[in-house]
Amino acid sequence: MAHTPAIVIPDATGEPDAYVASLLTTLGERDPLDQLADTPKEVRRLIDGLSREQWLAQPDGEWSIEQNVGHLFDVDICYGFRIRLILSEDRPSYPAYDEKRLVALPKPPLPDLLDAWEAIRGANVVLYRSMDSAQQARTGIHPEQGEEPAIRLPQKMAGHDIAHLNQIVRTIEAVG
Repeated sequence: MAHTPAIVIPDATGEPDAYVASLLTTLGERDPLDQLADTPKEVRRLIDGLSREQWLAQPDGEWSIEQNVGHLFDVDICYGFRIRLILSEDRPSYPAYDEKRLVALPKPPLPDLLDAWEAIRGANVVLYRSMDSAQQARTGIHPEQGEEPAIRLPQKMAGHDIAHLNQIVRTIEAVG
């Protein structure tokens, strides 16, 4: 079986500027909103036919497929909150979050989790697509990454999606 090379993203807390730059580089020339809309469908395609044991496997100590989907779900909740603050308040500050603690919180089993994530992602994509240029330029304050325009959020999320799709593919390769 082919070996997919890992996409390595620096630590968001320890290297915030490198983290953002890496996500944007990973996104490349792809349309971020198309990527965001397509990721849940791609995850469904990738895991079709896999067993629950394969969903839960953690090769090399990496997150399982179920944990990856749970993390993407958490990110949509957090980023959905952030974008709504940016669009409804003047230069709001929003909290950082600990992804490892969030991913450890209880979540529904993978099929139900996918449904919930798709619904939240769909609502967020509708909001992102509705933003006009003035809304895209509105800013929020990230505690580690500083001031960022609204349009940066879906760009970062899309690069983040690509990195986690890569992790899911590598997990599938490892568990067969």
